[in-house]
Amino acid sequence: LRLAIFAAISYCPYIFAFHGGNLIPDASNWLSLNVIYTILIGLLAIRARHELQNPVLKIVVILLLAVCSVPGDWGVVGFTIMLSFDYFHGNFKNQAVAYVFIVLFQHGLFEYLTYPLITYVAMHQWIFLDAGTYWILSTELGMFLPIILLAFYRGQKGRGGKLAKWGFYLFYPAHMLLLGWILYDLL
Repeated sequence: LRLAIFAAISYCPYIFAFHGGNLIPDASNWLSLNVIYTILIGLLAIRARHELQNPVLKIVVILLLAVCSVPGDWGVVGFTIMLSFDYFHGNFKNQAVAYVFIVLFQHGLFEYLTYPLITYVAMHQWIFLDAGTYWILSTELGMFLPIILLAFYRGQKGRGGKLAKWGFYLFYPAHMLLLGWILYDLL
């Protein structure tokens, strides 16, 4: 319930920050949903995985939730990462491997990184992509930083108490408003 409420509160700030600096959604961006929405959908899928006993119903519900995750920030990628982390709960090595594969395949990085080898096997010559493409790929490397942070997590709650808990929920829409203000009002 808390995730649903804060996904709704963060809806307009997210639109403001990432879709033209307007707080009110329009026909082109009304279905652009924030990452809290994606987390909510992923959490519902995890609950379905653990609580639904009928395997057919479980699969149908999880697939429907996967479809519902598509318009969210991180969309089906975030959804799939959450399910894989739940599936490999307690095994960081498997969680990390799953995360890396999901990111590599989702963003096409795997194809870009293997392109020279594939062209060599197929045509017996090394063909590399242009430098601009590899530069764009290097900007995607930040996608792997969460694994480093998660490697240090020991499964215990922090000591922040209610301030930390509620601070995140308030920070998320507030920083979206700040980003929108910086991007559209100051520039």
